[in-house]
Amino acid sequence: MEQRRARQRGSALKTVLLLLFAFMAIAASGAVVVFLWGYSTVEDVRQSSQEQYDQARSVATQQLRSMQVALQAGAEVEFYDDGCIVRGTGRTKTQRRVPCEVSIAITETETKSRWIVDYVVVDGKTVYAQEF
Repeated sequence: MEQRRARQRGSALKTVLLLLFAFMAIAASGAVVVFLWGYSTVEDVRQSSQEQYDQARSVATQQLRSMQVALQAGAEVEFYDDGCIVRGTGRTKTQRRVPCEVSIAITETETKSRWIVDYVVVDGKTVYAQEF
């Protein structure tokens, strides 16, 4: 009789351990899924930010090029709710280094976004201003 009770206690212990192991496996799987989802979300945000940064530099570079100023590497981009400002150093056609600032308004619809240059300042002088 005692052997039967011992077997029943051992069986209950195995069941509890099995349930505990199953719970831990489910929790670990859930943690892995949450980690992978969070990582992919962060990666998407980083890629989107890089694309916006590249777009801002491209728009500023094109605008300055039309004014015969070449934007140098290392320009800083500061984003706001409705646009951004690109600040950096440019070179004029005489190879003189000058500070540059390009303000860009960004309007977005469901299908596309528009990047419109508000103003351009080269060497402390406003050389372009959008007229409204």
